Amino acid sequence: MKVLAHAFLTLTTLAMGLFISARADEFQDGVVLFKAGRMTEARDVLLSAVKRNPSDLKARYFLANVYASLKDRQKAVEQYSYCANAAPGTKLEEFCLKAMGMQRLKPNSLPALKHPKNDLQLNAELKVDLQAYEYRHNLEKQRANELKGLSSRTNAQADTINRQMALDIDSVPRYVYVGDKRYSNPDYKSDVDSIKLEAARRLDDIANRRNADLESLNQRFDKRLEEYMESRDGIRNALKSANGNMQLTPHGTDMYVRNYINFGQEKIYEPPQSLQARPLTLLDKIPESSRADRIRQLRRQFQD
Repeated sequence: MKVLAHAFLTLTTLAMGLFISARADEFQDGVVLFKAGRMTEARDVLLSAVKRNPSDLKARYFLANVYASLKDRQKAVEQYSYCANAAPGTKLEEFCLKAMGMQRLKPNSLPALKHPKNDLQLNAELKVDLQAYEYRHNLEKQRANELKGLSSRTNAQADTINRQMALDIDSVPRYVYVGDKRYSNPDYKSDVDSIKLEAARRLDDIANRRNADLESLNQRFDKRLEEYMESRDGIRNALKSANGNMQLTPHGTDMYVRNYINFGQEKIYEPPQSLQARPLTLLDKIPESSRADRIRQLRRQFQD
């Protein structure tokens, strides 16, 4: 039984490794789903990313945008407020404060949500990313199903061995009879130990075959995923080198959500390195109409 427990511990550990690996791209998946207008899916994925890494401001900012698009104002403000306080003096703080300031407007005065799934004008790069998400998502589902099938087959084989071992042990006589006298079977313990040893050997064989099948299964899926992602990267590079400026145009929301518009060379959904910058002090020279000025004006609104 110890051998069997060890075998399934190995399978569980490997399966958990696959689960962690599948979660590595949660933020990017959330961004893709958000851009595609699939807000409910984006919310679930980004929530998982934030729970896994609560200090990830990028994931929190996008989660706030998703809540805003879903008209869940309270949760949107919670995330915007967290990001604004965690990133003083940055563009992220400025945009979060503006988003929270929009809460002062009456709901009827806000623009209607124009982000339906079927009417969204996807640019070419987003389409590629969305296809990659769908492919990876479906591939991981297939992998999980095959892992489940492998585990079920291994369980069934192990149960058969254990049942047969119990039957074989029951068939070993505990006593021998000489005439009308009964004696303890001197070979009982050695016969039982032999049966258990054979069962353990067979369980080891099952575990070894299972591990080999598991490795082969993962290599097969990893190769398929690697080949597809290489193809996706090739397409993305081709799109970037094409003439013209292919950019996803913004759609209206019911809050100040300037979420995936490019501001110069800086993308708001990728907060800059200045997220870790120190707060401005009185000794700092603040240029006219600087970001710090705008941020102070925005924060003053909440004190009025």
